[in-house]
Amino acid sequence: AKEHQDLLSSVRQDMVKRGLMNANGSAVDAAQAQAAERAAIAGATSGADAAVGTGLTLREELERQRAMFASMVERMETVSESVPSINRLIGQIRRKRKRDVFILAGVIAFLAFITFLWKAV
Repeated sequence: AKEHQDLLSSVRQDMVKRGLMNANGSAVDAAQAQAAERAAIAGATSGADAAVGTGLTLREELERQRAMFASMVERMETVSESVPSINRLIGQIRRKRKRDVFILAGVIAFLAFITFLWKAV
């Protein structure tokens, strides 16, 4: 009974916040309720529009950064082709990175295997 009363109380509070019910518990007329509901929908719509706008701005920024990094990589490749020692250094870095990736993958696989064995026991 207490849970039922708490639930009804929280619903009433929500209705008062939305303007669908007066604080004394009486219902608001249909026009006021509709206006309050429209305001709530407009608020939700503006919030969604703001989130979409932020997402689009972020996407444009990421595309700009991708283009910038692509041009940097292109310049690095041009420089590395013109200077053999830089090309050799870049090759060594790539081999080391590939080796590091394999080691990291092996460690993760081993830890995952140990975790599955531990959970199975």
